[in-house]
Amino acid sequence: AEENRISLSNKFIIRDGKGNLYNLELKKDISIIDNVPLPKPDLPGGIKFLGYKYKHSLVNLSEKTIGKDLPFVGLWSLIQVNPPGTMIIPVRKSHENKMPYNIFFQETFTPERIAHNDDALFIKIDGKKREKYGISVEFAGNFIAYLSPLQKLLIIKKLDVDPNGRYVDGLWHKPREKGDVIQMYNSESETDGFAEMECHGPAKVLKTGEEETHSIDVYIFCGNVEKLKKIGSKIMGIDLNNIAFF
Repeated sequence: AEENRISLSNKFIIRDGKGNLYNLELKKDISIIDNVPLPKPDLPGGIKFLGYKYKHSLVNLSEKTIGKDLPFVGLWSLIQVNPPGTMIIPVRKSHENKMPYNIFFQETFTPERIAHNDDALFIKIDGKKREKYGISVEFAGNFIAYLSPLQKLLIIKKLDVDPNGRYVDGLWHKPREKGDVIQMYNSESETDGFAEMECHGPAKVLKTGEEETHSIDVYIFCGNVEKLKKIGSKIMGIDLNNIAFF
């Protein structure tokens, strides 16, 4: 470990659900972000900021090639957040008028809990209804955010998206070539509900000793809600005043 930085690694052997055996090394590098990611370096008065960069790496230690002899493996990252609030997922416009998200649990989908405009998807987070949505590579932008007015909290995850990448996670009942880059989950509980901000990296063909990576930046702001909206708008390039907050 260094000042404002820590590196972790673990080597392990794991078997997937179909019996394929993998020999892998997982590495994580976490470092503090010193500079506020705004056009101007100064934060609005009264706003607190914490940022960190999280790099995930996966090394193939198997004698077989992942993506050829073994199925692909994708890296992903997840942040758990507390309700209540609104999940905000910027999306790219569809030229075919397609719905910009995938629904995992059809039996729980209710339109009053999710909405979207040309710029973003917004979802009610209350930890009381089991829901999961995914954004595939054709629609995914570079952010997923969570705003909780009650907690005066804004969390933004920034990620890179490879439009030609192979993303391997998606609808369980409907496998497809282009999987999800971004996902969110709202749990179902009367006492200790939570939600998840999740994003994925593209899976690569990995020969023995080769490595794939998935990096994210996480920005956490606390303070006045109207100021948080202005900050989120500048960073993500969308107008949070046009979002239907729940």
